[in-house]
Amino acid sequence: LNDLDFEGHTALSRAAELKGGKIAILKHLLALPEADPNYGFPALAHATRQDNLAAVELLLADRRTKVSQGDKYGTT
Repeated sequence: LNDLDFEGHTALSRAAELKGGKIAILKHLLALPEADPNYGFPALAHATRQDNLAAVELLLADRRTKVSQGDKYGTT
């Protein structure tokens, strides 16, 4: 779940780019206690770059999400 792919993304950050009915994947991953939305390329940063409002709302509702967590380039 928290392993990084070749670009530094986790399954959670990749799921944050999915839109429509696929948002259920992000919900499922966030329900797992070991999910870390801030690890690697933060899921919130990825969701905002993809203009995925549904994912942004889900991530902001999760108390583990750090809104000031920078991505791998230091961008918040």
